[in-house]
Amino acid sequence: GFLFSEPRFLLIEELREPAIYFSILKAIAFGRTRLNEIVQETGISDPHKVNKYLSVLRELRIVKREVPITEDKPHKSRKGIYLLADPFFRFWFRYVLPNMSYLEEGDLNYVWQEKIKPSLNGFTGFIFEDICLQRLKNLNRKNILPFKARSMGRWWNNKEEIDIVAYDNQQSFIFGECKWKNKNVGLNELYDLERKADNFFDAKQKYFALFSKSGFSEELTNLSNQRKDILLFD
Repeated sequence: GFLFSEPRFLLIEELREPAIYFSILKAIAFGRTRLNEIVQETGISDPHKVNKYLSVLRELRIVKREVPITEDKPHKSRKGIYLLADPFFRFWFRYVLPNMSYLEEGDLNYVWQEKIKPSLNGFTGFIFEDICLQRLKNLNRKNILPFKARSMGRWWNNKEEIDIVAYDNQQSFIFGECKWKNKNVGLNELYDLERKADNFFDAKQKYFALFSKSGFSEELTNLSNQRKDILLFD
């Protein structure tokens, strides 16, 4: 129905070369988020051309560019990645467009079992990160966090990534990890987050926020009652 073909109609109306834009959006939906990966995946040999198409998609707010939250000059950063701004578009380009022929034949069960279900947890996990970040931003607005954060977002380098990093001008940091999985989060996840924070950040005060779809282990819950720097959200 409407949702099945809406992105196609919308983009054909808005864009002059829909096939090229579709190939770029599909590449991003499948996790090719860096410029060189998009160039490779789409087969468009000229990176400047791809950049031009990405600029149009950003103007339409279909695509957003993200850089690690600690970058001083975000617009000049070479660490930028491109993401589909809307979860519905992410789903459509990841699962509907590539399987259009099966869906048009009414083969919904095959698409669900073979194409969607195996990777749905990873897809949902990324959206869960967005929800966790929004939750932390809301708490920050209400002054409920241990300090007033000035910036908040994802962080990564070429070795590691942290789902959420929030900080102020006084070198206080919150490091957050978001786990969308069917078992509870335990001490291992906390220790891994602490290790990443120690390796890459010079912080005077550190807090660790863990978000879980399936709750927390007894050991982690007990430890969080003893330590004021552990924040648990489920």
